Amino acid sequence: MKKILILLLILLIPITVKAELKELKLLDQYNTGYSGAYYAGDYIFLQSSMYNQETYYNFAAMDLEGNYLYEHIPTNRAERILFDYENVYVVYGYIVNTTNYMVVEKYNAKTGEQLSHITIEDTETEFYAYRLMKFEGYIGLEYSNFEKFIIKDDLSSYEEVSNFNGYTRVFIESPYINYLDSEETEDLYDYLEDNHIDLDTLSSFNVLIGDYYYILTNSNGEIKPNIIMVDKNLEDYDLIPINNDGIYDGSNDGLYYIDFVENNGKLVLIFQYSGWCPGAHSALERFGSVCDTNSYVQIYKPVYNIYTKTDGNGEIEVSQGTADTGEGVTFEIIPNEGYTLGEVKVTDANGNVIKFTDYKFTMPSADVTIEAVFVKAATIVNPNTGDAIITGIVILLISLIAVILIKYKEKKLS
Repeated sequence: MKKILILLLILLIPITVKAELKELKLLDQYNTGYSGAYYAGDYIFLQSSMYNQETYYNFAAMDLEGNYLYEHIPTNRAERILFDYENVYVVYGYIVNTTNYMVVEKYNAKTGEQLSHITIEDTETEFYAYRLMKFEGYIGLEYSNFEKFIIKDDLSSYEEVSNFNGYTRVFIESPYINYLDSEETEDLYDYLEDNHIDLDTLSSFNVLIGDYYYILTNSNGEIKPNIIMVDKNLEDYDLIPINNDGIYDGSNDGLYYIDFVENNGKLVLIFQYSGWCPGAHSALERFGSVCDTNSYVQIYKPVYNIYTKTDGNGEIEVSQGTADTGEGVTFEIIPNEGYTLGEVKVTDANGNVIKFTDYKFTMPSADVTIEAVFVKAATIVNPNTGDAIITGIVILLISLIAVILIKYKEKKLS
């Protein structure tokens, strides 16, 4: 009796064939050629850094494929630049006959088109733009000698002020970074801590795509840069190393992140490597030929698992173990001898039913499970629905019974 119970328990345990570990597919990576890069939705804004009085700011924009939308290298020395994710404000000065002029220009950040400009005249000499700040409706300009000017943000007028009191400072933050709310973050971090992930290694960059969180680890000290992938139900996670090939040598010296965002189901990672130095600030100095202080872009696409689950009386063969969102997946049902397929269904990680036709379906933005139940009867399954249908033998039997009944009634009536 005991052996029979054990055998029944074994038969009742579903067999799950697990696919490969979760992964992120690296779709593209490139050197922007500029020291600063900022994700701005459907493009990346670029700027070089002012290193000393001999090298000055310039800016450009690039699409997500790494193609320049425009390059703008100011003919005058651009001493400060302000980017607010819509516009770019550039300030530079020049001297004519001991009179100092400071010019502020406004550009469309995506197209590079100059929208307006204004010139501030001052008799003082040998000063330069120290700070360029954004206020509500205004731009604040402070000189190196601490003179201050408030400028309408359309650059239509300006006035000198003793201080910026009374003006509301706007601290520019990316509108594209998907920070989780405090409760969501707390639950996520509690889960990671329970799984022995040191919270001090985590950056503030968290992204939600489909049914998974993606968390960027810091890269200081001995910590290697990784992406932690956690399922939304906080039941599973994987540590995914960031691809270094062709970008940097894998050390953490001078590596820091700029942006980590979601774009149409993809992860866009922007970072800078190799510290602070003159950098690539002209067409001739791009791609690290002068210095490695450039920003790099990597674009990843999540790849989701395909699991199979049977009752042990057959197998499911899948065309692949993982798939991208929108990719076509084909599977085959192979019953054991003496069995046939009773029912088959495809569901995502949230239990949603995935429609399939001829044992083909389109991969959603989540893991998928293909589940099959086999029966001993010679049942045929409709490949479009997965439902069992009556076999020809059964139909024949029913037909024979119907004929016999009809003959019987005819005989009785006669």
